[in-house]
Amino acid sequence: MQKLDKTIVLCQDDAKKYHFPTKVIYNPLTLKPGGPSKGDSKRLLAVGRFSHRHKGFDLLIEAFNSFAKDNKEWVLDIVGEGCEETTYRKLIKQYQLESRITIHPFTNQIQQHYSNAQVYVLSSRWEGMPLVLMEAMSHGLPIVSSDLPVCKEIMGDFAIYFKNGNINDLARSLKDATEIDWERKSKEALTIAKRFDITTISNQWRKLIDE
Repeated sequence: MQKLDKTIVLCQDDAKKYHFPTKVIYNPLTLKPGGPSKGDSKRLLAVGRFSHRHKGFDLLIEAFNSFAKDNKEWVLDIVGEGCEETTYRKLIKQYQLESRITIHPFTNQIQQHYSNAQVYVLSSRWEGMPLVLMEAMSHGLPIVSSDLPVCKEIMGDFAIYFKNGNINDLARSLKDATEIDWERKSKEALTIAKRFDITTISNQWRKLIDE
């Protein structure tokens, strides 16, 4: 490592783990956004691979079960594929939420799901650099997120945070998301997403190389 000219990491939380100087350059938003959300669908959205325990979709289904009892017009869309899909479907059936929670397969037209949603939920137990947050915000979506350091670094006080892994706190956050000034938060989301524009991030790399 001492022979390297520069060391680049994806976030400040990663940089703190090294005992030598590092520079942070975020991953850019490479997805071309679709139409912005209108904020009137009463749809929660979560996107990610169904890998073991990672994205916390089991936590989200449990929390939605509690939330849904008093918020009967809201539905949840989960988009992805992977080894835990059977587990999720069993939970959905157990809580008799087949009409309220829909699992959608992976798609190259993910923009449609973002455009149709009203709030994005990141329920992950851990993350490196969650590009789904930038993708969601580029469609004007407010965010409910686990309180991971990288998420707070990216979004500051914009998101509604819940204690990582805490189902009751996630259910509380879902309820809070139904009471926000949606138009104001949507505009804020679009502003934050611009910081991760591919041109902006490319210029940071060019500057580093020129140095």
